[in-house]
Amino acid sequence: MDCHEIALYFVMKSRGTKELKSNSFTQGVRENMYWLPIAELSKYRAFPSFMKEYLQSEHAGVEHIVTDERIKEGYKYPLREEAERLLKEAESCNPGPWGNHSRTAAHCAETIAAKSGMNPEKAYVLGLLHDIGRKFGKRHLGHVSDGYSYMMTLGYDDVARICLTHSFNEKDISKYVGNFDTTEEETALIVEGLKAIELDDYDRLIQLCDSIAGAEGVMDQIERMTDVKIRYGAYDQEKWDTNITLREYFEDLMGEDLYVAVDKDNYKPE
Repeated sequence: MDCHEIALYFVMKSRGTKELKSNSFTQGVRENMYWLPIAELSKYRAFPSFMKEYLQSEHAGVEHIVTDERIKEGYKYPLREEAERLLKEAESCNPGPWGNHSRTAAHCAETIAAKSGMNPEKAYVLGLLHDIGRKFGKRHLGHVSDGYSYMMTLGYDDVARICLTHSFNEKDISKYVGNFDTTEEETALIVEGLKAIELDDYDRLIQLCDSIAGAEGVMDQIERMTDVKIRYGAYDQEKWDTNITLREYFEDLMGEDLYVAVDKDNYKPE
């Protein structure tokens, strides 16, 4: 269903009882009301989805909020405008160059997808939100599990998948470039999640775009990977070789040089 809703929400306090009574019906079906603990909202698929985080802190006064929670039919990822809102919100929680890196990845993904017979809107959104786990702080491997869990709570399963796969060309967690800063539970989530996935062209596309996306624009792939190697002290050779192979794969699909296709010399994230 495609519709607009205007809703009013109020902070309320109990009258001394938590008993709820409702005589409301929708198309002949009785509506029921339940109390949900704010601290446990992440366990529920509730709408509007932004309320799960919004209610974790106190607010005062009147606020006007506009959000778009439509999900593309047949896919589980947000529309472009909502994805952009999610990224901006995440940047306000943890500012850094990762935001523009994500915009560059989205630009590259959209452009390559359009030239490769793939869905450019889906590719854009997946590229834009592949690092959304960085919203929750300066983590390394932890941003993978954070992003996956966050997107799953919003019902964006396709994005959650990319949060897992973008760092693992071979689905091998031991080849991660960076610090292993996850708990046992988070590590298990990543390992088991990767086992259940067969990589497709969207996974491969975002892996490629991640390897050429800089905060100031599109980078030469070798220069980008070398920069990562210098910052972290190592870069798995198999991952390095696979990224180069991905470049060749998508160039064949496009019938065009990668850097020409994504306008390497001119594109700047905004």
